[in-house]
Amino acid sequence: FTDAISVDPGKAILVDFMVDHPAYLIGNGVLAKYLQKSLGVRVYAVVPGKEAQLALEMARSFCFDGTVEADTEIAMNARIDWQRLFGNMTIEQQRKKLLNFVVNDVVVGDLAYDTYLRNSGMGTVEDIDRDVLVSLSQTIRDYVFYENIARQLNVVASVQG
Repeated sequence: FTDAISVDPGKAILVDFMVDHPAYLIGNGVLAKYLQKSLGVRVYAVVPGKEAQLALEMARSFCFDGTVEADTEIAMNARIDWQRLFGNMTIEQQRKKLLNFVVNDVVVGDLAYDTYLRNSGMGTVEDIDRDVLVSLSQTIRDYVFYENIARQLNVVASVQG
């Protein structure tokens, strides 16, 4: 089957294999193979890490061209003066600044905000505390990681469940 798919080695699809659930992986895998056949490009699965055996085996079973480990260390110069950024503001101003936080013309603050809410169980951000700053730092790290991968692999499409 895979021999019948002619691919452009210079372009790729990135498929999300970060959720450890067979139905999620199968659904994303089928969509990725459809796009591969339609677009004629390589497919790479993003997996949590080397220990994610289910995701790695599923990626192999779909004959993807490779995997990318999301826990890969990346070089990033992200020294941010959090006090200067969020200090001397009301909580409403801090929330607005967080929600509108931009990296390279991409708004990532809303993702950091939502990640914090999901992980904390809070209904809103009551204070720019360590946990909020960790969510923002992780969001910036993820942005840099995926931006680098998209550039390195020349990603033309992505699949997320």
